Amino acid sequence: MIALAGITEAPTACTFRIAGVEVELSGPTAVLTLVQRTLLEGAQPRGRAAFRGRVDLRFDKDLWLISGTAARANKTLSQLSVLPEICGAVIAAIVAEVAHHAGLNVWRASVVERDGDALALVGDDWESCLVLAAHLHVRGWSYVGADYALVHLEQQRVFGLRKLLHANSSMLQSLPLAYRRAVEASPWYVTRRDIAFHAIDPGLARREPWSDGSRLRAIVRVDGDTAEHPALERAQPFELPGAVPSHHLERRGAAIAELTLGGLVHTCDLLEAWFRGARDSDA
Repeated sequence: MIALAGITEAPTACTFRIAGVEVELSGPTAVLTLVQRTLLEGAQPRGRAAFRGRVDLRFDKDLWLISGTAARANKTLSQLSVLPEICGAVIAAIVAEVAHHAGLNVWRASVVERDGDALALVGDDWESCLVLAAHLHVRGWSYVGADYALVHLEQQRVFGLRKLLHANSSMLQSLPLAYRRAVEASPWYVTRRDIAFHAIDPGLARREPWSDGSRLRAIVRVDGDTAEHPALERAQPFELPGAVPSHHLERRGAAIAELTLGGLVHTCDLLEAWFRGARDSDA
């Protein structure tokens, strides 16, 4: 763990371009370096930004203060916070800034896409969402977002956010074999509350792993139900983050289902077959 309280270095700055928004981040070099590494700064798309935002991090009176132009970007952390915690809060502030300027909803979701159509995995069983996305990735799908979904509801489009995957030790044995090299090369972080995780670059498991955005074609809710064989059934109406009712997107053509987990191979087979059927019915 790396504690940063009391640092006196002058702030530095860097920029990130996400979903057409350029966000300037100012703060201590140690934090900015980790944020750049976590957001895969070198892999982020380039081009002209339609909007500009700003996030500032500073240490003042025994507190870490994060501020931005978006209300949800403003956060206060304890002086005892360690580097991974500060980095996570700064990234959340950057995402809030992007959503504010681009008019997007932020979901906690793992999103993958194929041929321009995206599948969002949401629900309480977050570890299974990440593991399923990794298995679909090695089957030829591309990530749109590892743990954040930036969603434009009216356009029914999800925008890409390139970020390292955070996987705890209990998830590692469930990841695809192709991820072994990526896991071995990944840094290992521990928070002040002894929460430990690997920060995995999916690009080490398969080349060109990212998509800049896709149409949101399907949403699958994963809440931890298990059985000998996987099953998908039409989901009862539920609320997505941002108080968005699921039937709002269903009326716009998104397929929505609840997943009962079985073995990983059979579960992914089922997801792919169901997704193909949803796309074909919309053709």
